[in-house]
Amino acid sequence: MLSAARSGLSRSRARRFAPRPLSWRGFSASAVLTSADGPRHDEGGLPVAEEKHGWRRILRDALREGTRSVTRPAGAAPGHGGQSLADGPSSADPAAAKQADGADRASLRRFLSLLYPERRLVAAAVSTIAVTSPVMLLLPRAIGGVLDSALATEPGAAAGMSPGVVVAGLAGLFAVQAGLIGFRSGALAIAGERIATRLRIDAFRSLLRQDVAWFDEQSTGDLVNRLSSDATVVQKALTTQVAAGLRNGAMAVGSTGLLVWLSPSLAAVSLCAIPPLAIMARGFGRYMRGRQERVQRGLGDTLKVAEGLVAGVRTVRAFGAERRELARFETAVGGALEQARRVSVAQAGFDAALHWSTNLALLAVLGYGGFLVESGAMTAGDLTSFLMYSLYAGFNFAGLGSVWAEWQRGVGASRRVFAVLDAQPSMPSVVAPASLARADAAAAAEAAAAEAAAEVASGGSALFNPAAAEVEGVVAFDDVTFAYPTRSDAPVLRGFTLALEPGKTTALVGASGSGKSTAAALLLRLYDPQGGSVSLDGRNLREWAAGALRGSAVGLVEQQPRLVAATVRDNIAYGRPGASDEEVWAAARDANCADFIAGFPQGLDTPVGEGGQQLSGGQRARVALARVLLAAPPVVVLDEASAALDARSEAAVTEAVRRVTRGRTVLTIAHRLSTMRAADTVAVLEAGRVVELGPFSALAGRPDSKLSALLAGQLIRNDDGRDDGSDAGGDHGSDGSSDESDASDESDRER
Repeated sequence: MLSAARSGLSRSRARRFAPRPLSWRGFSASAVLTSADGPRHDEGGLPVAEEKHGWRRILRDALREGTRSVTRPAGAAPGHGGQSLADGPSSADPAAAKQADGADRASLRRFLSLLYPERRLVAAAVSTIAVTSPVMLLLPRAIGGVLDSALATEPGAAAGMSPGVVVAGLAGLFAVQAGLIGFRSGALAIAGERIATRLRIDAFRSLLRQDVAWFDEQSTGDLVNRLSSDATVVQKALTTQVAAGLRNGAMAVGSTGLLVWLSPSLAAVSLCAIPPLAIMARGFGRYMRGRQERVQRGLGDTLKVAEGLVAGVRTVRAFGAERRELARFETAVGGALEQARRVSVAQAGFDAALHWSTNLALLAVLGYGGFLVESGAMTAGDLTSFLMYSLYAGFNFAGLGSVWAEWQRGVGASRRVFAVLDAQPSMPSVVAPASLARADAAAAAEAAAAEAAAEVASGGSALFNPAAAEVEGVVAFDDVTFAYPTRSDAPVLRGFTLALEPGKTTALVGASGSGKSTAAALLLRLYDPQGGSVSLDGRNLREWAAGALRGSAVGLVEQQPRLVAATVRDNIAYGRPGASDEEVWAAARDANCADFIAGFPQGLDTPVGEGGQQLSGGQRARVALARVLLAAPPVVVLDEASAALDARSEAAVTEAVRRVTRGRTVLTIAHRLSTMRAADTVAVLEAGRVVELGPFSALAGRPDSKLSALLAGQLIRNDDGRDDGSDAGGDHGSDGSSDESDASDESDRER
């Protein structure tokens, strides 16, 4: 019995600490070993990754990738164990291999093209190499000459190489060299910051152009990582490493030429290790590029977890889930750490191999050169100069290998940024395309054609761009069918038909998932329907210019309004940035928020915090209403902003809502009975279509109506003491969660 108990305990422990497999296509190649208490850690407190490869395996993988660039038969694509670490599945198809090589060269060309806007500054910086490198190349020859002069047994044998003259001359040259190096470092730093800034702006510009459906498929943390970490990797590779590559190249070529000039036979011995190392460096660069992409993806995964934690810190704290969130974060960090460790170990191994080969070549030079000196074929000074030039050549050739590896890391990071730049929206945008969004002229022409096509309606005329005052507000949903791109097999709307009359309020009522929030999103053209059409003033929304539709013709008030991290003034004037203070205050008074704004020490200049967290729920709702009042759109989409507030706050918000909706076409997602009664028309949704339509009194007066069934359910909840607005269900795009209670809002709390 005791042995059986021990066996059961062992199996239990095995299950607790069993590693979880993770696909190579994930953010990292390994996860973190977890137990019931969270991830396991090493002695230094860092999370321990499963399948943690030792340094021997890592170096073997890198070595295989390097040697395959030499031994790979024609037509074979690079790979590791049948699967390329950077370039996808291997293929024996010569056409596929040629296409992959062409893609690699195109990526490198596009990567280097980022230097073009800073070409003058970078060219001025790297031109200093023409002076600084020759100065360094003079030093070995001068030392050799001084040594021969000192060892000369015959007077005048080494005239002109006086130590004093050499030292004085080199001191002046070194002063000039130091000034030029300082200029080069500063110029490259400035150019690098400009490149990174331009890249981030263009990437952010591209983000603003994308459809909402595109964001549904992306990770926030990964996108932020591309704007920050990836851009920094590209910046360093393009400036510091480009300059280092040119400097190393100049020194390597100059040293090699001087080696051949001093002794061709000894130069052959010194340079024998360079060709195989150069070939190995090319393959190693491929390995590093693929690994760097995985490192960046791992960092994006880490940021995704951190972003979710910060955004939902109240939920985490409320459920006491701090330990679980810490375990999730450590898992993500552990995966990124393992990928970074592999890159570091491989880089260290490659650097060690380069230096070992260089030193072996130096020893060979020393041995053979000593023989030449003994035989009188070479002077001691020439051998000294030769040894120094050998060091120069070896270490600079090694530096070229390291620079190539860093370039490949930069190319890997740039691919992730270019993926954002190259994403093309299906809807027209008010933001112009990024200047770096296309890889070449052909792609640029294709993008321009696509942009022009997006700016033209189906009939061939320019997009409709009326002023807000010209919009009547006639809205029609005609047999609309829609499914979210991430759930294309689950339509939310099926044959949805509804007409909104100008100046009238239509309330959408239905159970959670019936399509209420989806219909509102289609009216804002956040998505396009797969079937049917949505029109405003008789024109399909596809024919409207984006700037004329959103914010100008159609405004939005969300149930949980999100404010930008700026001042109260900036938020109210968000739809009209040029509005005067008088206009802002007028909108604030109409939205019943002027009193609490005036009570703030900074008034309109009061910061609201990220998402408006410095304000209460009622205050945020009224600021959002003031924002719509100031923008004055003829059509308003209203997700009942008072559904989550206490009675006093609800009364203030409801009064503001009446002012917002007066004289406007309103589509409201109704959560409360009072909202349904106030609407001119109630549309009951079920399974993505309108099943009942008419005035509230007519529908509620029929015992067999769908609305009566919904109201009966609400009345039952009222009997239990719950709010009559508890049927605040939504669908994709509206999670139906309530804002924090505003019980203390009667005093309009200040923060």
